[in-house]
Amino acid sequence: MRTTIIAMAAAACIGAPALPAQESATALIEGARAQVEGLNGDSAYALLVAAFQLRPSGNNRVRAFTMLGFAELLRANRQAARNAFEEALRLDRSLRIDSIADLHSEAPVVFAELRQIYAPPVTVAAGLSVELTLSRDTNIAAQNGRLRIGATPSHGARVAVVVTPADAPTVVIWADTELVRGVGALGWDLRGRDGNPVEPGRYAVRVSATDSVGVVSPLVQRVVLVERVVSDTQAIPEPLLPSAFAPETLHLRRGSPAGLAAGLVLGAAAAFLPSALGNAALSGNTATSGAYAIGGVVSIAGIAAWMTGQRARPMPENAARNAQLRLQHANAVRTAEQANAATRAAAPFRVRLEESP
Repeated sequence: MRTTIIAMAAAACIGAPALPAQESATALIEGARAQVEGLNGDSAYALLVAAFQLRPSGNNRVRAFTMLGFAELLRANRQAARNAFEEALRLDRSLRIDSIADLHSEAPVVFAELRQIYAPPVTVAAGLSVELTLSRDTNIAAQNGRLRIGATPSHGARVAVVVTPADAPTVVIWADTELVRGVGALGWDLRGRDGNPVEPGRYAVRVSATDSVGVVSPLVQRVVLVERVVSDTQAIPEPLLPSAFAPETLHLRRGSPAGLAAGLVLGAAAAFLPSALGNAALSGNTATSGAYAIGGVVSIAGIAAWMTGQRARPMPENAARNAQLRLQHANAVRTAEQANAATRAAAPFRVRLEESP
């Protein structure tokens, strides 16, 4: 990881004016600190890249990575800052930043997370301790509610609190620090870094303290069970049954009167048209009898078709009523679902302290 950080830093500064070769790594690191104090993150970053190119060693290397963490915070690169602080801690597990913590407000939080993950505090002879107090069973409002985490050091010290999933101690859900003289308390809103409520589950609350001379307390940890209180929700309307809808088409068991009339007219025309035309060839007795027969057949066929036929008649009033019924049902379902989602979102958390075995 060290090589990655240095390579990234060098790549970011390609094209920057070369710094005087005679400047030592120490001077460059001091210059970077001055730039950090002036809130000039990019300038501090460039000086530190130059310092790394001189291959600093020992304490200079630790200081370079520490200042790189501050520079990256100023550049809004939180993950890069974590990487730099981690490198510093790997080189010196007793590293503290209390004297320079004020250079960036977020630095104590990030550094405290890493100290608890990568450099667990050890018991020292000076006797600094911290007491962790949590409610055994409490409900926390979903909006603006906070779980009170009592963190009281045995004497004035900066308290660091980190919350992680109980089975994933390197995944930081929430962290905070506070300078405590006397009784201290921090509040976790039961939300993760993304601002969303945490999922129900087991979470580890870890607390340590560091005093002004660098003495570190033993780590204290408790596990809490987080769940959401079950809230009453309204029933979702059932799907509409086919019987709820009115027929949109009327099916009649007789043909249309117009069809019957047309059949009779065609029959009459077939019977009387030859006589009406006055054609002797067509109006003889034999021809006339045949015409009547044809006309009768056509008329009978028209009557039969009318009696056995079916026809459909649209019912626009029912169609409009059915469309309105579907719309009302869809609105009722959507309203119920939205109300239930709001109810579940507003449901309070229940937090219980897991008893030690």
